This record gives sequence, structure tokens and C-alpha cells, in this order.
Amino acid sequence: MTMTGAKPFIAAALSLALACAGTAAAHRTPDAYITAERVEIGGEAVTALTIRLDAEDALRIASGSEALDADLSKDEVKARLATHLGLRLDIGEAELSYFGGEVEGDAVFVYLTGPAALEIRGARVLSSVYREWTNVVEDKRSDGPTRMFTQNGELAPGEQLIHQRHKH
Repeated sequence: MTMTGAKPFIAAALSLALACAGTAAAHRTPDAYITAERVEIGGEAVTALTIRLDAEDALRIASGSEALDADLSKDEVKARLATHLGLRLDIGEAELSYFGGEVEGDAVFVYLTGPAALEIRGARVLSSVYREWTNVVEDKRSDGPTRMFTQNGELAPGEQLIHQRHKH
């Protein structure tokens, strides 16, 4: 094969590689990272939860099916997001309070507080908007080693997403 004959082959191979890379990025498994720490607020020991999400995932949760409808710079949107996330944590009857949120680049951080003895038994914070997801929970509240677990989810047969994604 001459160099001239190789050019179309190289161009086709490069196009295929770029197309595959784009497809792989589009099929990422959404994940959320939840960290629990013990802090004092007003002289009282509480559990501080930090939930880190990709901004795209946060927008899908905050706005339902239309990710462009929510403005994550607005505190009321982050508070609505926090309520949704808190409802998807398996913490029994414990109450959580919204403490704030921020956007840093492609990441959204939501801060919640709860009782010092808060028990996190499970996390499904992305379960209403994705068929498959991963949540990583890191509990730094004990004097011993950090307790950490990963919970993966997949939509059960017959189960439906709360927010369906519309194709444009």
C-alpha cells in the first residue's frame, strides 16, 4: 500500500475511533458520592452530608425531563434538588435539613445536615432518572476506619423512571 493509498484508510480508522470514543462517553454510568462527617453547629453535634453529582445529573433531577429548565445557580433549585436527594437516602425516620449547595465546574455539591446518630443504610439518589447508577457512600464519623460502601442500581423489570428523558 502506498502512502497515498493509506491516507483514506487512516482517515476512516481515525473517524471510527473518534465515533467509538464519543459513544463510550455517552454511555457512562451516572454516579453520586455521599460523604458523612460529624460536625458541630451552634454547639450541637450533627451529621453533615455532602452529596457530589455531575451537573448534568443534577439538572435532570432538578428539572425532570428537560435539563435546560433548571438554573443550578439559584438556591431554590439546589434546595429542591436536596429534597429529592434526601428522599432517596435510606435513613429511616431521620430528618434532614438543607444547609446549602454550590456548583464548581461540572460538579454540584449539596449539603445536608441530620442527627449525629444518623444511620445511612442505602443510597439511591439517581434511581429516579437513570436505569443504571452507582452511589458511593463514605462515612467518616467513627473514630475507627472510614466505613465505605458502593451501591449499584438497575431498574427492576416493569419499574418505570419518574423522569423520562425525551429525545430531541
